[in-house]
Amino acid sequence: MAGRLHTRGWLSRAPRKLVMLPLGLQWAWLGWRYRAWMLPTAVNPFITTGGLVGESKQEYWAISGRTARQYWAPMTVLPAGQHQQWQTLMQQHGLDWPLMVKPARGLCGYGVQKVEQARQMQAYLAAYPESEDLILQPFSELPGEAGLFYWRHPAQKQGQLTGIALRRPPVVTGDGRLTLAQLIDQAGLKAKLRTAAHDSALDWQTVPAAGQLVRLAVIGSSRVGGVYCDGQQYHTPALEAAVRRVADDMTAFHFGRLDVRFADPAALQRGEFTIIEINGAGSEAIQAWDATWTLSRALRTVFAKQAMAFAIGDALRQQGHAPASLWQVWKLNRKQQRLLDQYPPSN
Repeated sequence: MAGRLHTRGWLSRAPRKLVMLPLGLQWAWLGWRYRAWMLPTAVNPFITTGGLVGESKQEYWAISGRTARQYWAPMTVLPAGQHQQWQTLMQQHGLDWPLMVKPARGLCGYGVQKVEQARQMQAYLAAYPESEDLILQPFSELPGEAGLFYWRHPAQKQGQLTGIALRRPPVVTGDGRLTLAQLIDQAGLKAKLRTAAHDSALDWQTVPAAGQLVRLAVIGSSRVGGVYCDGQQYHTPALEAAVRRVADDMTAFHFGRLDVRFADPAALQRGEFTIIEINGAGSEAIQAWDATWTLSRALRTVFAKQAMAFAIGDALRQQGHAPASLWQVWKLNRKQQRLLDQYPPSN
């Protein structure tokens, strides 16, 4: 997979507005067909807007039962207004360095940092909005990262693992001659990292050895130059069964993506993974970003995802779960976009 994991696909190379045009047109048609523009907000009734926008990450933890939580990385919430109690909270929950800290209301890795000492934590909290909850998790050393896309129509007894997306954070390979800064320029990642307000302890003037891989960011988001590719060849009955065990032990969870870490492909195929977070109706079918996929195949995949979100939302509406209004979604999205500008930079 190494070659594909260094290459970006059609959807990640295309301008964002161009990609959104056909998706927006399909969304509008589905809204007209089902007579509800925000119907996907009903797919997970006990999550704010079904996870389309504005939900907190701990909401997915809250609806998880004992079986599902066995797959989760421990999640500790540092409540709004109590940020200065972080040391007490760490002691109570047995947390140690390094930690992953992330906004409770976030997306695309905004505000996510690996924190390795008290001074760094204090600097992070000084820049973080006091009015917002913060998530603390032990830093996972598992090298593999994937998104496992799942859905279950209420008429079905069993859900399906419908997509596997492998993630790789932005990396450069040393040649023994160029500095890290020069390698970043050569890879075309400088703009991505600057846009992300990248804040790293890396020495940009270091000359990596020939063949040495240097990771440039903790997060694997395409926003900072990360690469996604299709991992469908790792789909096994054992992996699908594990995903179902998690989803079946979550209250009325019908649609979303489990973002997980794993030791190696064999472990993933055995269904051995650790959930970092879960995303609902707003999660993207990021396997469609694979560099080997044609544009038509990528769009078909995303179209199918949107169509299923409306179909599931319609079935749940018939069971009495009302979707959020357009006004509610607009307000939550506006709030979330404002928060993104207030979060400390990812690293």
